[in-house]
Amino acid sequence: MPSQITIPKKNNQALPMDREQLYAIGLKHIQTLSSQIWTDYNVHDPGVTTLELLCYALTDLSYRASLPIADLLASKSDNANEMKNQFFTARQILPNRPLTILDYRKLLIDIPSVKNAWVQSDSQAYYADIVNSFNPDLEDILEPSRLGCATLFTDDIIDLRSLATKLNQSPDRKSQYINGRLTAKTKEVMPVYLNAPDEISLDSSLRTLLVWDLNRIIQNITVQNGANRSVSLYESQHFADVRLSEQTLGLLALNIGETQIERLNRMLLEDAYPEISKNQWLRDRFTRQSLKKIDLAGLYEVKIEYEEDITTDAAKLNVIQAVRQKLLANRNLCEDFVRFDQVETQLFQLCAELELAPDANVTKINAAILSQVQQYLSPSVKFYTLSEMLTRYPVDHIFDGPALDHGFINDDELETADLLTEIRLSDIISIIMDITGVQAVRDIVINPEGSRVPLVNKWVIPVENGKQPKLSKASRLVFYKRNMPVVAGVATAPPVKDNSPTEINDLEIPLGTYRELADYYSFQNHFPVIYGVSEIGLSSDADEKRQALAYQLKAYLLFFDQIMANYLAQLSKVKELFSINPSNLQTYLYHVVNSFTEYNKIYSTTDAIATLQDHDRDREIATGCDRRNRFLDHLIARFAERFHDFANTMYSVFGESPENMIRYKCEFLEGYPAISQERSLAYNYRLTQDQDLWDTDNVSGLEKRLAKLLGIRNHQRRNLSDSSEGMYLIENILLRPEQNTDPFLPICPAPDCNDCAEVDPYSYRIHVILPAYSDRFRNINFRRFVEEVIREETPAHILPKVCWISQENMTELDKLYRDWIYLKAGVETTDREKKLKDFINKLFKLKNVYEPQKLSECDSEESQPKFILGRTALGTEPTIKTE
Repeated sequence: MPSQITIPKKNNQALPMDREQLYAIGLKHIQTLSSQIWTDYNVHDPGVTTLELLCYALTDLSYRASLPIADLLASKSDNANEMKNQFFTARQILPNRPLTILDYRKLLIDIPSVKNAWVQSDSQAYYADIVNSFNPDLEDILEPSRLGCATLFTDDIIDLRSLATKLNQSPDRKSQYINGRLTAKTKEVMPVYLNAPDEISLDSSLRTLLVWDLNRIIQNITVQNGANRSVSLYESQHFADVRLSEQTLGLLALNIGETQIERLNRMLLEDAYPEISKNQWLRDRFTRQSLKKIDLAGLYEVKIEYEEDITTDAAKLNVIQAVRQKLLANRNLCEDFVRFDQVETQLFQLCAELELAPDANVTKINAAILSQVQQYLSPSVKFYTLSEMLTRYPVDHIFDGPALDHGFINDDELETADLLTEIRLSDIISIIMDITGVQAVRDIVINPEGSRVPLVNKWVIPVENGKQPKLSKASRLVFYKRNMPVVAGVATAPPVKDNSPTEINDLEIPLGTYRELADYYSFQNHFPVIYGVSEIGLSSDADEKRQALAYQLKAYLLFFDQIMANYLAQLSKVKELFSINPSNLQTYLYHVVNSFTEYNKIYSTTDAIATLQDHDRDREIATGCDRRNRFLDHLIARFAERFHDFANTMYSVFGESPENMIRYKCEFLEGYPAISQERSLAYNYRLTQDQDLWDTDNVSGLEKRLAKLLGIRNHQRRNLSDSSEGMYLIENILLRPEQNTDPFLPICPAPDCNDCAEVDPYSYRIHVILPAYSDRFRNINFRRFVEEVIREETPAHILPKVCWISQENMTELDKLYRDWIYLKAGVETTDREKKLKDFINKLFKLKNVYEPQKLSECDSEESQPKFILGRTALGTEPTIKTE
């Protein structure tokens, strides 16, 4: 039975839209305020009539204020562009640059020809030499328990037998160089190595040599440790790049055997290395305490799975180049991508016998099984349109992560598309049984191709670490229909992913309908004719007294008219009040009421109206900056940001004007999409054009954000020695050695430092260099504020070192930093070693510059500013009196 349509008895309108409720409230106020002199509240009373008309006018104001916000903000002309200038779209303001591993995977899969991608931590390590903290003696060397795994050798060291063979058979330039550095004792034993029938026969010949060489090593250690050396990282890139294998090779020298012979081989071979290498390595191989490993954090390797149509080396190289460019353009601070490779595959052979329905299409089922099982082994990632995502997720979830060109990726599906560590046969059976036409699985097995080792558990098959499983072409599926074998046709290959966008991946800004919100019609025109204030006015025979009373009432009612007209004027300018245009300083708006008859007789003169308008405008510009700042503070707070600390500091320390603070805040809001989503973004060091390297906007997102928060007008990378304000942000991880001659960073200059190797000078560390000589930066209180902002805005896992340097130091640093920028980009290669050493030495020897202050005597009556350690510098003027 259809529901009956009824009119509700109870009025459910909101209070501002309900004239009767407004009237009741107004009447109650009248009774409270004037009950001693006004007792007639019937409808014929002029006061009650005025109240009724005022309530009616208020409902009109409430109706206009309750219009859709799009209508309130709509412009009369070119509304679409005006709204675009007023608001950020969802795609502009909600996404962020990649932060997580999933974000980077999305970014890479969005590249054409990339089917899937994985980002993993890359293991790079350096070794710190802190030899001054440990001086081994003979007892330490002969006691393995004291040294532990003290001996570290490179994988490419060969044994002495091979070396001797090479020297005798191929006397080339290299062998001559090595031969010249072999000790006499080593040359004596080489024929024994070449001619000895077995290992046992070497014992007598090697015993004397082993003891001799051990004594020589001990002497070298003593000599080397007698020198006073500063602690530093190894200077030879070769020893940092090679992979090191750890072996417990403490010298139990008196028991000659197979193990001792191997040790001796390696010991004697070091005589063939250059002298500096020999001395250092012979010393450090027995001083485990002097060699400490530093694992660098923030380095990643990328593994790519290509689309099926990418088969040639040239095509793969193009994809790798696109991947590299995309990642370096979206690199995070203190992170870097060091390896780009195709993911290795492990082939698996699937064999199964399947029973099909009598009417099943064997060829289609065969293709479906191979495709879906391959999808299970190496899942492809699907892109969704915006309309598809809106049916499943809220808007803020959809636009979380980087903005992609080809749609949106579901996070859960992306996580399941990771590299498998094991294959479950039960999952494959479920996939096959879900295919229409398959009735039963008679037998099934999946094995690694070429493996001759039987599986421990055929239901759970392990996949080699870091490899992607794929079906082998040798896989064999046998089909039956009613116990009769049937042959399947050739299976077609699955379609290649289509990365072409299918729709606009952004939400349109709502375009409202423009309304004449400021158009006010005086409520006087609604009074009964008898009052003489409506459009009809008084009769022609009204005397002067009657006309004067009507004008008097008009002037009295104009008070209410003006309040409501001004309200609508404010409502019509909402978009200007919340605008980020710094020129909009007027916040109190008004409207001259001229919609009632003979209004010109109520106002004194037309010139007086214009004078009043100009006076109010001048007064508003002078006093409205406070309200304009509060409007902007409201907008900034909507982004969970704050600006009042900077405003208070600038006002209290420098007396900054409110107009300038409005400009700072508007610039911050105008560039907010970039400075919010790019706050962790690093600069792209692989761009090679001059405009991208110096005098450029190619700086980190943190530099741009700090510049806006600190009122620095120019955030570009440029010469700061001849600029008023600016900053350099240098990532330590980018200073790691890339070539054999590149220097390492110092870690601790103190000769008695024992634990400094635990401090990693590269990982998650930045230098922020600022000019100490600019006007604002000379103020120590503002410096403290700047340092607080830097530490607050820097990502929590990154340690910033803030340096305030002199103009002389900045002049030197300008050139050295620029040289390094060009070296890092690969544009310049000349004098690489010198430029790197000069830049690193200068960077790590920078000292903070403070305003000088002189000391005074304790009993001095002269008023002197306080001398505070860490905030002032000692001046040179003598202040102590001498007799």
